[in-house]
Amino acid sequence: MKRYPIHMLLLIAGLSIIVIAILCGAQNILPKGVKSTGFIGFDIVELIHAITKKQLIGVGLILMASGGFAIVTVLTGSGVGVFSAFGSISADIAHQMNGELAAMLVPIQLASGVFRTMSPVAGCLIAAALIAGVSPMSIVRRTAIPAVVTFGAIFAMNMFMNF
Repeated sequence: MKRYPIHMLLLIAGLSIIVIAILCGAQNILPKGVKSTGFIGFDIVELIHAITKKQLIGVGLILMASGGFAIVTVLTGSGVGVFSAFGSISADIAHQMNGELAAMLVPIQLASGVFRTMSPVAGCLIAAALIAGVSPMSIVRRTAIPAVVTFGAIFAMNMFMNF
């Protein structure tokens, strides 16, 4: 059992419990607000659809928030300042959505850190450009693709670990 991903084990265990409940005579397995299709097989598909739809909304919100923080970080050159200023707003949003605080704040904080390397007005980038004798924009061009790929990998790993 240790070699299998925990998400798949939980999915299979949950579906098994639903099937056992149906075999024991449960009439309605759907969450509130989801209408029955009349056939229990389609109701199971509808249940999975309702669960994944809710999860995708959360992932979309986190991606939009991280993108917003990334844009502000690139424009201002300060990842810590942006996160300090707007982090509490993200905490309020996570609380209102009944989501995990860490699942929302970790990608936002990482976006603030990673995308600072793409800001031509960041102090560390300007200092590195002066030492190297190149323009800050040439460093931004060299770090843009690695920063985006790094954030994509970090975001995907966070979503895999938290959802």
